[in-house]
Amino acid sequence: MLVKIGTSTYSQNRVKAQLVLVNLLKDYPFAHRSIIGDLVKLLDPANDSSHEQVKGALHMLTDHKRDALMLRAGFEAQLLAMPAIVGTRHSEKPSIIDLLEQAQNSIVELYESYRIEYDIPDEMRTIAAALLDEKEACPLNASEGMPSEELISKNANNLVKLKEKLTGQYYELAGKLLSLAQDPDLHWRHVDMAQAFLSLLVRRDVPYPEPVLRMWVRLLVHDTVKARRMATAVVASWLKLNKPKAVKREWVIPNKEPNTSVGARWPIHYGIRDDNRCMMYEEELLPQTEEEWNKFQFCGKQHWGFYTWPEKLITYAPLGEQDAIDRTDEDLSETERFIVETFRDPEFSAKMRTLFAVEESKDDTFNAVNFSLFQGLFRCFNDMLCSVFKEHLEILILSPKGADQKLASEIVAGLINGSKLWKWGRQKRMWTWLSPLLTRAFENMKEEAMRNWGVCVATVCGCSESRMLKPLLDILFALISRPTESAFAAQSRLFLLQGGLCQFEWRTIELWNKVVNLLSKAAVVQQYANLRDRMAISLVTASWFDLPTIYYSPNLPESLHGPTIAHCIGLYDQHMGACWEETRVKDGNSCSESNDVLIRSFRLGNVVGLCQQFNLEGASGFITYAMGTQCHEKLMNRLESVFRLVESYLHPSNHGMHTQNLLMFMNKLSLCVLSRAKRERMEKTSSKPRTFVKIPSFMRLSQVHLDQFVAPIVKCCCSISPKIVLPAVLDIVYPALETLTEPHRLLQALQVLVAVAPVLAKDQPGKDGKTFRIHAVNLMNSLLPGLDQNDMGKCLTTFQIVGVLVNLIPLVDCSEAVLLRSDLTEDEKELCSATANFDSIIAMFMDKLLSMMVEYGEAAAFTGAHTNINAKTKANMDDHILHRGTISVFKGICRNSSTELYKVAVDRLYNFLGEHVFDSKTVSTAIADMVFVAVKMYPSLSFVRFFSLIKRKLQQTISIETYSEEKVDFQVIWWLSMADRVLKVPSSYLLENWAEVRALLELVLPLKKCTLATEKATAILESVLEGLCSIYLLESPTRRANADKSLEEALAIRHWSATVDKKTWQPQWHVPCQEDIDRAAELFRDFVIPQLQALAAPQGMDKKEMMHHILLIRNAVLGASASLPFFEGPNYGLEESPSLEAIEHPVARPVNAPVLTLNGRNVRDVVLESMRSLLDYLFEHCEDDVKSIQQVVVLLNTLASCRGLNS
Repeated sequence: MLVKIGTSTYSQNRVKAQLVLVNLLKDYPFAHRSIIGDLVKLLDPANDSSHEQVKGALHMLTDHKRDALMLRAGFEAQLLAMPAIVGTRHSEKPSIIDLLEQAQNSIVELYESYRIEYDIPDEMRTIAAALLDEKEACPLNASEGMPSEELISKNANNLVKLKEKLTGQYYELAGKLLSLAQDPDLHWRHVDMAQAFLSLLVRRDVPYPEPVLRMWVRLLVHDTVKARRMATAVVASWLKLNKPKAVKREWVIPNKEPNTSVGARWPIHYGIRDDNRCMMYEEELLPQTEEEWNKFQFCGKQHWGFYTWPEKLITYAPLGEQDAIDRTDEDLSETERFIVETFRDPEFSAKMRTLFAVEESKDDTFNAVNFSLFQGLFRCFNDMLCSVFKEHLEILILSPKGADQKLASEIVAGLINGSKLWKWGRQKRMWTWLSPLLTRAFENMKEEAMRNWGVCVATVCGCSESRMLKPLLDILFALISRPTESAFAAQSRLFLLQGGLCQFEWRTIELWNKVVNLLSKAAVVQQYANLRDRMAISLVTASWFDLPTIYYSPNLPESLHGPTIAHCIGLYDQHMGACWEETRVKDGNSCSESNDVLIRSFRLGNVVGLCQQFNLEGASGFITYAMGTQCHEKLMNRLESVFRLVESYLHPSNHGMHTQNLLMFMNKLSLCVLSRAKRERMEKTSSKPRTFVKIPSFMRLSQVHLDQFVAPIVKCCCSISPKIVLPAVLDIVYPALETLTEPHRLLQALQVLVAVAPVLAKDQPGKDGKTFRIHAVNLMNSLLPGLDQNDMGKCLTTFQIVGVLVNLIPLVDCSEAVLLRSDLTEDEKELCSATANFDSIIAMFMDKLLSMMVEYGEAAAFTGAHTNINAKTKANMDDHILHRGTISVFKGICRNSSTELYKVAVDRLYNFLGEHVFDSKTVSTAIADMVFVAVKMYPSLSFVRFFSLIKRKLQQTISIETYSEEKVDFQVIWWLSMADRVLKVPSSYLLENWAEVRALLELVLPLKKCTLATEKATAILESVLEGLCSIYLLESPTRRANADKSLEEALAIRHWSATVDKKTWQPQWHVPCQEDIDRAAELFRDFVIPQLQALAAPQGMDKKEMMHHILLIRNAVLGASASLPFFEGPNYGLEESPSLEAIEHPVARPVNAPVLTLNGRNVRDVVLESMRSLLDYLFEHCEDDVKSIQQVVVLLNTLASCRGLNS
């Protein structure tokens, strides 16, 4: 009865019955056997159960967390319930989808394995017999007493039979779930659930089914992230459970000191003693030959020995005794051979590398599960797969992408950890090829990869003994000993070494002494904060064991005595005197007659301890009006020393308000100087005094004074002296473009370049007749590496710079003008020659932009990191940067280029469009907008070309079945988006190709089952009607004509950054003609009127069909609104409001322009009448159809607000 009520129609009854049932099952746990069969039947698709019955059954099986029936029952119930839940009929009902997802998550999170094998020792049977033998005192006083020997012998094999039964149920459950997981007819959500349930069946006591393991191995290269994650975890777990057994034996501690083992009493000599010296890293005592390495016994347990010893210290036997691990292909089982052969398959291996390197999010870090997989492979199969992963590492380590570096760090960590028990010959061969690769990776490491490599080194060192890792430690010490000019490179190498040595704790004191010695040879006082911090952290870590009561055996060498705090402080103590002297507050005399003392002792702000709260306003004003006085020279010297601090303060590792305060001070100071210069010039030219106190003429700023100020503050003063600013900026930019080790320098330089790019493009000749304009061409040629989608900050800045340049510079090849014209200056000749590179520059930028689209599209397909094409969610900031930056650059290229160079760009876009389709909303929108720009800027050349391609693709992707699909393929949405944008052209091109346009509309407008496809298709109708009925500005043909003129007629380099001449500019407008209106009326007659007629009788109409009708009408009205007369009849104002007739509306079209009607009837009135009757029907019969009602309201708003004639 409770099951029937719990699966009934009304939710309140269901919830109460389910709660009662759960509570009953707590008291009577085996009662589930009487109801589980009924619940399973309700989930069987063949029984055609209602949604309420399915939901009720799912709730009763999976709700209430740990009290859920699925989790409390054993294999017998799971054998029935798990396949039934997976095989439940697929439903698009959101409540059932959410319930299935919630059930899956709950089961996976709370699942606990049941024992299959029970072993009861004989001593427990003796105790049980003694309990039964008790009489009065025992509450278990059994009426039947001890069972007879005959009964005991009869049931002796019960546990064996139970094991056989449970084992059979386990394998039967795995088999059913496997068949469901491989069922091609099952919905992907249910396949995903079957895989999740199979991942729960990994056990230590029963071998995992081989067919299931083979499935997981194949799923390592599955397209979905979740399947790959589960496969990685399962295969890693299987490898860990089935690894060859390592030989272990007791570590014999030589010369064990008294009071250091079990039962030790305080005081205990903790520290470095003679008995634990055998565990410490000593270079001289390390094995030298292969034989010595194989006989050497390592101990990876760092916590033993420093304080006390265990009774028995069990650790790994020497490498030479690990024969079980030293296997060949012939020693592998069938399953193991399958795994090895699969990883050796080049196609599988390459695909795995590609998929594992795809970032799921921007901040992906070292993945411990991936590391476990790689460690398991090398632990189980020693060096059988080394050749495969060597090829992977060679590719990944050379890649600049952060995701590739992350995967490389995971493979390296797994390889080194998995190989620690190989015999030394195998390890030596591995280090022979791994050492150069690691050296290259650490040398060229970028900031985003540093953290992952740091975790890699720390993981390796934390799982092994220091002496095992001598090759790795040699690499790290060689790197920090190698000189480098990059502060980031120095601190990152020190970071890796420090992170690794920390894991060894007290055992590597000799190496910590070596680190301190190396740091003492370098300059402890460094310019960059990140390097200073890392050196300080390393010194602090090195002095960890400088404890007051630590014990050192008397006969230990100095190399095993830890660095002391006093020694570390002594390395930089001598440099602190000047620092304290500079920061110490002194009593200064601000009234001193000496100008030098005035500048040094002037205090602007409040003194707090050793710091001053600087008053930026007061300081800026003081410095500004001290310029031009007797202390001008000394002031400039001091100011220049302040500006030299900018590079240090702007380093990304600096924290606090220093950077912000410095930038704010520079900004305020620049504005103050500019204000003073304007004030002085105003006083010179004005007959009336404009200020209360005039600046004396001898103190006024000359151009020499301004140049002296501008020289050190180039970033803020571009508008004052461009001839000084531009060389200084270029001196910063060019070296930054060439450096690979300090990306922050490039970003800072590009941010400066953004501010001066307009000045660079319109620079005028100086006294020597030279300009800096040629650098604009050189920079466009050099900025391509800045388009890096792994660093969106740099990418945004590069888009801004290139966008400014291509929109200000006419992209015309003027190189032949050097031969054709005789009136060119030397600067113009040089610039004309440089324009020959425009062809290759445009080609490179287009290739880069389109390759970024490919990477984005592939990332969306593999990881879901970006929004897919069907998603309603908004794009993130990275998507906006890629989209808007691409359109800005492409629009500038298409608008400002000659026809020849326009074709270079557009041909690449056309070829890309013909070859690629991606399930990515960002890429779809960006490519559609690029098509729109290409067609808009040169419709006579590009419209027919692009339109024909898009129409042909739509005809190929839309089949008869497409019209009945509720979710169409993403390719259909892609091409509908392209069609919408390509048809936004002047009406003349629509009329010339009317038959093709009409055929396209007939192809796409019947799409009514898929709402998104309907929206896209009706948007195409809107674009066509908007082109026919609206008044809009046409693209000026003179721009393209001027760019295509002969070099004798016009020289494009003389028109850089040219502005429009308002006196001669004659804009051209499109005003609808009668032919335009006739074609629009034809579309209304053939496509809109049938929808209105269908809505006149909505009874029995499907919701999707009704939505299609409303959307089509709305988009048609929206597109044609500029030519639709407003409603007929008088206007009525709101209560106590003036009538709309009293308001004069601006006229948006000529009076004699034709209007659009339906056989003489007002279109708005016809649509309004139809919508009024439809709303009446919806409110009366379909009040739950909220979407249709909402769209009708939107349509009514469109009718009233988009007035066209007088809006």
